[in-house]
Amino acid sequence: MILSLNAWCRSVWGLAMVSPALAGVDLTFDNLSGLPPAEVHVMFGGMSTADFSGTCHGQALEVKRDYTLADFGGQPVTISRLWGGKIFISYGAGLIAGSPHPGYPDFQPLSGDPATKVRWDKIELSYWDGHHSGVNLSAADFYSIPMAVTTTRAGAPVKSIGWSKVTPSRTVYRRLVELTDGSATQSNCLVEAAGTAIPYGVSVPVNGVEKKLVRIISPANVRLDQPNPYPAIAVPVGSTAWITGTYGGVGGNATATLPGIAYAWQTYDFTSRVAANGDLMLTGSGSLTGNVVLTVKAGDVAQGMYSSAPPYYLSSTGSLAHDNTNCVYDAVLSDVIAAYNLGLVSTTTPDPRPQANVSGLPMGTMTSDAWFSRGPQYGLNPQLKPAWLFGFLQADPARYNRYASYLSSVTDAYSFPYTDKTAAPFLELLTPGQEATAPTGMTITLLPDDPSTLTYEGWKTAHFGAAVATPATSGDLADPDGDGLENLLEYVLGTDPLVAGPGFAASSYFSSGTVEWTCDLNAGATGIQVSVEGSADLQTWTDVAAECAVLSNQDGVKKVKFTVRTGGALRQMFRLKARR
Repeated sequence: MILSLNAWCRSVWGLAMVSPALAGVDLTFDNLSGLPPAEVHVMFGGMSTADFSGTCHGQALEVKRDYTLADFGGQPVTISRLWGGKIFISYGAGLIAGSPHPGYPDFQPLSGDPATKVRWDKIELSYWDGHHSGVNLSAADFYSIPMAVTTTRAGAPVKSIGWSKVTPSRTVYRRLVELTDGSATQSNCLVEAAGTAIPYGVSVPVNGVEKKLVRIISPANVRLDQPNPYPAIAVPVGSTAWITGTYGGVGGNATATLPGIAYAWQTYDFTSRVAANGDLMLTGSGSLTGNVVLTVKAGDVAQGMYSSAPPYYLSSTGSLAHDNTNCVYDAVLSDVIAAYNLGLVSTTTPDPRPQANVSGLPMGTMTSDAWFSRGPQYGLNPQLKPAWLFGFLQADPARYNRYASYLSSVTDAYSFPYTDKTAAPFLELLTPGQEATAPTGMTITLLPDDPSTLTYEGWKTAHFGAAVATPATSGDLADPDGDGLENLLEYVLGTDPLVAGPGFAASSYFSSGTVEWTCDLNAGATGIQVSVEGSADLQTWTDVAAECAVLSNQDGVKKVKFTVRTGGALRQMFRLKARR
């Protein structure tokens, strides 16, 4: 589930006071997709006409209208209002023609909307002068187009979120498809390209047969009236979790079955346990609602683990099922479902965070307040990083959300999909009262499906954005992530210059008079000379003769073996050197 930015802005900060009108946010596009500007379409949608105001070339733009990057001519789009809406990006075709709901394209495989077969993705945005504003990539709904979003101030980057700039789209598609291979209902999450969309799809083996895909639906967004092809998250009988926290409240939104106090601010304290019949039962109380038992029936648990809103029953209302109405009970369920998805329930792994009040404690024995760092008892502990979740906590992959686990390794824009638990993948555009320093620009970068196709200059633009003009960050010999690899060598190795890695990774073999090592290189690196240097003291380095054999070349990665004849030298070190 992605929380709409309209709701997000209200729930996180509340309504803000209006400040003097601003000039607006300048939106620019970096098209590194490899497609001509006329084949990259843009639509402002998911909102009413009254919620949008934008211009380009001095001309007003419209909601629910198809544009291309060629229409913008490289000029920025100035947005003065875009409230709770979306910016849709599509390849090869627009999303309006033939749509039963113009401005609201459907992404589901079984939809009758022709936009379903088009490769498209979206960015959620809220910007309104004088109000808190922000942007996210909506990455929890599906995977389609690799993108990144960067906020800027006076042309300088402020913060960026997006997909991996070193992982090919084919690799991501393939890994996600593998989760459902063999399932009879696999087509419920895979959208195959058809007609004019075929050239823009990504070729992936599906059950051993190559198919062109334009989208993969997440397990949380498979239609509820269709079988979910993803493997169920294991919910063992007897597994227990302690759910405590604070519900922020939404006012007196009483329903016919729930009293108004269920929607008021309060704390909650529940114990979650799976009964022998498979029912998920939560016993406890809200500080205002009093004692109650919440039950998710066994037949709803499997799909419920992939949803933040499974139907549930209350002991106070008997056989009447409830759906998500944003009350305190939904907050309780959200905590326990997130815990199963992330692998926290019943884990014996010690807490890796350094705070004295949690460090070393078995994670499975802690409360949800301690996990999600919200309670007064634990203070504001660091959020649990993706590296501390999923497989770090559970040896059995069936005990966590495998879709979320993989995506957490290739994007920092995915909400896992529980935004307020372990990640907040949003960028802030405007903070009232801080207009002098708040970001006033935004760049959407369309990344290539195959990063190895980028030239060195394109590679720098993809990774550094506006900072490409700053030599201390983007220079050939700069090392902005501090991992000991200069930018030029990061390009050759196909690694991320802004994510510190372990350094140069290679497997080595030594024998009398010979040194061999194998490593992965960027198959598309051009205009760069790679050589081997040797040294006996790590001070003086000279070029040495080396043989280079290509062992494989697939998905933009070239595996090579270097061989150096040492001539019997007793002490010698070697390194790769990249030059232009």
